[in-house]
Amino acid sequence: MQTLETALPLTTTPTQWNKYNPATGDWLGQYENPSSEMVQAQLELAHKAQPAWASLSFEVRLDVLKKVEQLLVDRADALALTISKEVGKPLAEVYQSDLLSARIALNHAIKQGKKLFQPRVLNWHRGLLFGRTFIQRPVPKGVITVISPWNYPVGTPMSGLAGAFLAGNTIIFKPSEKTPASGSALAQLFTDALTYYNLPTACFQLVQGTGIVGKQLVESTLVNAVFFTGSEPVGRWIQTDCTRQNKPYTLELGGSDPLIILPSAFSMDLDAIVSFAVWGRFSNAGQTCAAVKRLLVPKSLAPVVQELVVAKVAQLRVGNPLEATTHMGPLIDAHQLATLEAQLADAQALGASVMRGAAPENTVAHQAFFAPAVVWNVPPQAKILTEEVFGAILPIVVYETVPEAVAHCNALPFGLTANVFGQAEEARTVGSQLQYAHIGVNDVATCHYPLAKLPWHGWKASGPGVRNGEVGLMQFVDVQIVGETVGFEWLPFVRKAPWLFGAGTNEVADTKALLEDMGGASVMKLPTQGLLNYLWQNRASQKL
Repeated sequence: MQTLETALPLTTTPTQWNKYNPATGDWLGQYENPSSEMVQAQLELAHKAQPAWASLSFEVRLDVLKKVEQLLVDRADALALTISKEVGKPLAEVYQSDLLSARIALNHAIKQGKKLFQPRVLNWHRGLLFGRTFIQRPVPKGVITVISPWNYPVGTPMSGLAGAFLAGNTIIFKPSEKTPASGSALAQLFTDALTYYNLPTACFQLVQGTGIVGKQLVESTLVNAVFFTGSEPVGRWIQTDCTRQNKPYTLELGGSDPLIILPSAFSMDLDAIVSFAVWGRFSNAGQTCAAVKRLLVPKSLAPVVQELVVAKVAQLRVGNPLEATTHMGPLIDAHQLATLEAQLADAQALGASVMRGAAPENTVAHQAFFAPAVVWNVPPQAKILTEEVFGAILPIVVYETVPEAVAHCNALPFGLTANVFGQAEEARTVGSQLQYAHIGVNDVATCHYPLAKLPWHGWKASGPGVRNGEVGLMQFVDVQIVGETVGFEWLPFVRKAPWLFGAGTNEVADTKALLEDMGGASVMKLPTQGLLNYLWQNRASQKL
């Protein structure tokens, strides 16, 4: 019987691999896993460098991150070309989905870090804790490993890298083995920024490799937290191993996200709604965790919606991503192509109807063009409905009633994004019934991701943990509270415990009276007269 760990591609992946351009089949380079000894050496360097990095002033770390942002902008064209060649995305899409998202994440960390990653003084002037001052100190966790996916090789990891680095952690960054050059170019932004300020590059280290390398990083006791984006099976293994070690983790593990068109959309712009669905499914060749992966349509609107979808998909131009007229590039590689064709063939074998758009023929090895597909009359047991489909296939599911559509969506194991189009009040109501972390009402919730002020997370099998937002940044630190009794050396009445161990009617009466005074005065939070009387009357008493 296979266990979860033996089912993962962690011990069977090759130690050496080639990377090809999925649009042209051109060889882009050969890569090799580092030895476990080399990985261990890098972990030890990161561990040793972390205290010095954390001890630098916040302003120094902030300057380094600002330099990273500047380098990102300066090198945008070269980065975009590298990503396009490795992933197959059209250049316009690279700038929008990767580079713009990365800069927004950097900007968010820079602005919010000024508030979150510095000590905050919290004075307490009320009740029995009068005279005490508290300092909330963010303490970096140590060494954080960021394991990145291939579909957005710069935009996705930056949401973790920027905050973790600014907070004072050292970084071990492992990009996907399918986008090694993109990962290397991203890492170079950080190492060059460190070099610019004459700081040790051990603070940010790149580790290339396949799953077995990622496994070593997760299992290492020198890694204090894991930030992972990828497949659900690997994520579940990471969750199990981190729990065993009592190690914090953040996981985003994909989705099977629905878009519901409500019957009330009949009086709306159906053409625009279908355009949202087509964009939400086929951008990045459908290789997005939060893509629209099924379209739910009421029976009354099914014929017209199907006609509109088919017409729009037929217009998609699939081709070389470096050509300005291309809407959709290839899939990431031939393996992904084979997976998608198998899922589509399964649906056809079960009796589903399929319409394919046009795509260039794969005439040379390692090309991965896929003709986008629209599928209807899909049996519920078809793989395109029971598995996550990471590519350009859009199944249309017809429903009889809105509660039936809601039940269909909530029965899915994932809970990342869901989308509802219809009259606003009804769409909001239906959206509130869906068990998904992000709801788009007359919008596609994929758009939430680049907005770094918004927390981004999943429910159910989409993975625990939050990225972005203040909550996402705070995961990179532990919060330490330092409390001090102000004036202990020169104010006699504060040299006593806030409550007494002794018994007595006066003490009971005094403390009961304080129950009403704990709110303090309404202006400037000054102590109430009752509290001042209590402190004065008990200024010399020490029961123990």
